[in-house]
Parts: sequence; structure tokens; C-alpha cells
Amino acid sequence: MRILRALPVRGRTLAALFATVVATTPIAACSDAPSKDQCERLLEHLIDIEIKAGGGDGEMTDEMKDDLAKQKKAVIDFAVGQKFIETCTVKTPKKVVECGLAAKSPADVAKCDEAK
Repeated sequence: MRILRALPVRGRTLAALFATVVATTPIAACSDAPSKDQCERLLEHLIDIEIKAGGGDGEMTDEMKDDLAKQKKAVIDFAVGQKFIETCTVKTPKKVVECGLAAKSPADVAKCDEAK
């Protein structure tokens, strides 16, 4: 069972939102830069939002939980390989990261991009 999937949000997927949050924002000033910890928490939070939106926060068997953990690790590994954390800490304004951390849904994450 694939719990993580590309989730359309206003015509975009959560993967596209990752790119929007970290790649299209202006370069953050030093005092405006988020910490590595904030960016790591943002990555985890974005994945959790997708899981919840996909119905993956309900009752699951142990096998489903194991599969979900493997998928979540694969997404994190992919994001790290794409330099998510590095890009987040260098190019993303802290207020965008804080907005993403406060988001409860993919639509809320999309609003973070609009508010930059």
C-alpha cells in the first residue's frame, strides 16, 4: 500500500511545494535565515502533512506502519539528496519556514508561498 503519493494542491503536488518553499524564494538575509533544525523539522512536517492528507494517519496494521516508515525515510533521503536542507537554510526566509511549520494542510503550505 502506497501511503505517500503526489498530492495535488491547486494544480501542484506536494513535491512541487517543496520546490516552491525552498527554491523560488529570495535568498534570505543572514538574520532572516532559518536554522538547520527548523529546516529538518519543516521537511518532516511536510511529509506528515502529505501522509495525513492521504489518509495515512488512521488505524494501520504493523505492516502498514513499517511500510510507511520506509517510505518516509525514502522521501527524506531523496530530499537530502536534492539538497533540501542546504537550500532551505540558505535561500528560504525564516518566515516562510515558520509558516510551513505552522501549516496544517497542503493548502496552508501553498499559502506560505503566497505570503513571502
